[in-house]
Order: sequence, then C-alpha cells, then structure tokens
Amino acid sequence: MFKTPRHVVAAIGALVTIQGILFTIIDHNRFSLAFTLAGLLIVAGGLHIETLAAIKEAKINLDWLLEWFGSYLRERAAHRAEQREQLRLRQPEETLPVSEPANDPDARTRSQPSRDQDFDDEQCAGTEYERSTMLWSPGTAAVLSLIIPGLGQLYKGHPFKSLAWFVFVVSGYAAMAIPGVILHACCVLGAFSGDPTTVVVEGNQTYHVQVVGTSHHQRELTRLAGGKKPDSASVFINAVLAYEDSNKHDRNAIVVTINGIEVGHLERTNARLHRMHMEAAQLSGSTCQCAALIIGGWKRRRWFRVVDEGHFGVRLDIPWL
Repeated sequence: MFKTPRHVVAAIGALVTIQGILFTIIDHNRFSLAFTLAGLLIVAGGLHIETLAAIKEAKINLDWLLEWFGSYLRERAAHRAEQREQLRLRQPEETLPVSEPANDPDARTRSQPSRDQDFDDEQCAGTEYERSTMLWSPGTAAVLSLIIPGLGQLYKGHPFKSLAWFVFVVSGYAAMAIPGVILHACCVLGAFSGDPTTVVVEGNQTYHVQVVGTSHHQRELTRLAGGKKPDSASVFINAVLAYEDSNKHDRNAIVVTINGIEVGHLERTNARLHRMHMEAAQLSGSTCQCAALIIGGWKRRRWFRVVDEGHFGVRLDIPWL
C-alpha cells in the first residue's frame, strides 16, 4: 500500500492529526492543539515532496487566474475602444458593397495572407499521434474535492497529494474557519486544473533526447529506478511532457515528469522546437507522453566503502528532436 517509509510516516502523522482534531472537538485546550500541530508536522515531513508540489500547483493556479483575469479586462477594454472607433467613423456610404476587380487574379491571394510556419507539414507527416480519451473530468474532480477535500485529487490518481490536501483543509477548518475556506478553495481549484487528455507519441526507439536538470532530482530518480546498484540502470518507462508557461527562467520551458514526479526539463533549444512542432501539428498546449529511459545511477562498493558512484539521467524517445 505504501511505496516508501516516508509514506508510512505520513500515514502515522495523519492518524495523530485526526486524533488531535477529535480531541479539539471534544475539549478545546492547548494539549489537543499541540497534538494536532505535531501530527501536521509529521505529515509534512513524510509528504515533503507532495507538499512542495501542492504549494507549487496552488501558485501556478493563482498565477493562471490572475493572468486570465488581466487578459479578460484587456480584451474588454480593446473591444470597447473598437466599438467607439466604429461609431465615430461610421458613415452612410460604408454600407455600400465594395467589389474587387473581377480581372485581378491576385485578389484572392491578397485577401488570404499566408501563415508562416516554422515546421513544414512534411515534418509532421511521419509522426504517429494517438490522442487519448479524457482520463478524468475536471468538473467531477472539482465537485469531489468540494464535497470531501482531496477526493478530487484521489480521483485524478494522486493519492498522497489527496491525503496532504485532506489534512491541511481539515486542520484549517479546525483551527479557524477562514483558513479552512481558503485552503478548501485552493484544493478545489487544484483538482479542477490540469489537462485531462494527453497525446501519445510513437517513437523510433533511439532515446537520444537528454533531459536537463536531473541532478536536482536524484532522490526521485533513485526511487523510480529502484535504488542504486553496482551496474548502470536501464529502466524503460513512460514520461510526460507538459508546458510550463509560468517558468521565470524560460518562457518556452517544457517540464518532464514520470509517474507525476518532476525529473527535469527539455533543453532550451529542444523545448522551443517541441513547441513549434506541436503548434504545426495543431496540438499546441497538449500534454505529450513518450517513452523514456532512466540510465546510470551505479554505486560500487569495496567492503564498506563506496569507490565509484554515478548519477541517474533520463533520455527520451521523441522523433522530431
């Protein structure tokens, strides 16, 4: 049931937190509050990866909401300005039809300007795509998390993130109503967000695209590869590529995740080419799933001393990169 010992620690912390909440309901005193806070600290220690991911997701959702609201206001202002300009320039003769010269062969070409493409259609023709059906419904996930905090995340397939949201929201309600409402709203928004569909790419089994930034995710890769062994690892697995428009260092960033865990990014040039290819294939913004290979990660010992150790790396099978 539990993948690692830290998840066992988190489960114990959740039980302690629930007991503390029950003690608080029965008899509101300092001991029950301290019991609840101790349980929350244990859960946060056990689910530190999921906790950081939940905080990051909440920040991304808030940035997206603010950006959407700002673009909505700008569009309304531009639309009103356009309407005022049309009213100012409106004259009776503008209702008369204006016909193009019939003997002008370039009229149709001028009326339909060509769109420049960074990728030709021939480059997309050899790639096989299979758009999957909806893996989950955003509305259903939001309603489930509204009824029971974290239930929408569990429906989406994130059990430990679900547990973290449940503990935080319930603790917020137990401490004070306002923090509970705020945390509950973030939980519902997090359950609603995300791309429920994905594009599965059939590669050519070359695995020549290297993921950068894996040195910052060695602990996660060690868990995904099953630990370090004397020989170099070769773990075949699926990876997911998603747009990360909120990245402050690269506006074209593409984040790479495996089993919902971030393991790195595409190199800047590859990220830009990936976006251009997806746009040319009319799949802009879609989440992409491809085959991946976890390599490296050896650890050789002589008696009780480590004499040679290597880091894990990830390579992707993407035919257009």
